[in-house]
Amino acid sequence: MEATGTSRAEVRVNETPRTPLVLKIEPTGAYRIVDEFKEEDISKQEDGSFRVTSDMPSGEWLYQYLLSYGDLLEVIEPVSVRLEMRNRTTKMAEKYFR
Repeated sequence: MEATGTSRAEVRVNETPRTPLVLKIEPTGAYRIVDEFKEEDISKQEDGSFRVTSDMPSGEWLYQYLLSYGDLLEVIEPVSVRLEMRNRTTKMAEKYFR
């Protein structure tokens, strides 16, 4: 592994199952997406928001990453990830509306 220049962490990430995503990012989130996604995965929409299509590692890391965008992000696809985000944000909101 080391002889080819590939680290163990890179190998593990490459072996992790991936989830294809379609995301809507608010215009004020542009500063993040230009650093975190490939240019060809980003398209600006008429309303000023951005559509991002990307495959990302599946699992808990994915949800923590998506939640880090706060209200700047909406998961469009897949429906399973969208529903899980709804469940998680609902649980979060319930803590503040008791």
